[in-house]
Amino acid sequence: MKKLILFVFFIFSITAFSGTDKEAEEKIRKEMEKVINYHKTGGKEEREKLLLVNRLDRDSVSYFIMNKIGSVMSEGHKKSEYKINNIEIKGNEAVIDIDYKGPDLSQGVEKFQKDFEKSPEIVEKIKKMSKNDSKKYIAEEFEKYMIKDLKSGSFKYYNKKRMKLKIKKIGNWDNLNLDREFMNMLSLGIMDKFHSIAGL
Repeated sequence: MKKLILFVFFIFSITAFSGTDKEAEEKIRKEMEKVINYHKTGGKEEREKLLLVNRLDRDSVSYFIMNKIGSVMSEGHKKSEYKINNIEIKGNEAVIDIDYKGPDLSQGVEKFQKDFEKSPEIVEKIKKMSKNDSKKYIAEEFEKYMIKDLKSGSFKYYNKKRMKLKIKKIGNWDNLNLDREFMNMLSLGIMDKFHSIAGL
């Protein structure tokens, strides 16, 4: 009888843990899809939410720049694709196995920066602007340049198969602390470089 009770308890424990892991896997998958969708849409929905709660001003430099970068993101991600192959839970850690392919615009950003810095007219024009106006001007020119680059097809691709993303549990897997390399891929390789160019 004692052995039977222990056996039933063992089976129950396995089933409970299995169910918990499945719930965690589903939560992680949904959170991962949210992160990717944010980049695919250029963060449009989130910007509108910030406007509604007065945490962002439609006339602000931040909103203007976010719109321009968002435009590049949404255009670039028309050419991206991903597949979540597997999610493995190990206690308070998880490993996401994912395939990802998307534009790498890092070289285009470097070329944009060089062209900007080599143009005396542009440099002189920016000098006459206020700090905020210069940031808006750079963001606008950046958007035009990068979208033209995307439409020309003269860029490389990130192409990662079975990429392993290790994450640690935060809350109920509510916030995925994805590594910098993958986040850079989702931003098409432009975010850090653009911040440097615009002085953000």
